[in-house]
Amino acid sequence: MRGAQAGLTLVEAVTGLLILGVLAAVAVPRYADVQAKAREVRVKGLAQSLRVVAVAARSQAEAQGISCAADGDAQVRIDEVMVPLRHCYPQAQADLHGGLLAASGPLAGEAWLVRRPATVPVGTVGELLVQAADAPDPARCAVRYVEAPQAGEPAEVSPLLGGC
Repeated sequence: MRGAQAGLTLVEAVTGLLILGVLAAVAVPRYADVQAKAREVRVKGLAQSLRVVAVAARSQAEAQGISCAADGDAQVRIDEVMVPLRHCYPQAQADLHGGLLAASGPLAGEAWLVRRPATVPVGTVGELLVQAADAPDPARCAVRYVEAPQAGEPAEVSPLLGGC
């Protein structure tokens, strides 16, 4: 008389591993796709925040009677943050604790790379590239902000999603 059998047979173990392998082959690509979509949403959200700050800065500048011909010497306060202006739109500054980026919301807790010198000579149209640091190609998973080139023309905010 034999006792109760304990454990799995070789066939059962191989079948279980085969099932797990098939599930992993299906789940891993879907997980990667979800991460890419999440980065795209984050980039689009930041782009929208920058647009809102740019419009708010323009509105406050007009309400305060600031000349939009001013090229770098005016500023407005948005949500307790001083935002330097160029032609009534925020200057492109790589400062997470002041200016455009600070007024757009809490970026410091997220994985962003900011590409822009902290100071730009007056009279030069500045550009800011805020990249998703965890993207496969951060330079193409980013938000591009370009200062207003002259009075009467708006600043440009463009999400770049090709590398997310």
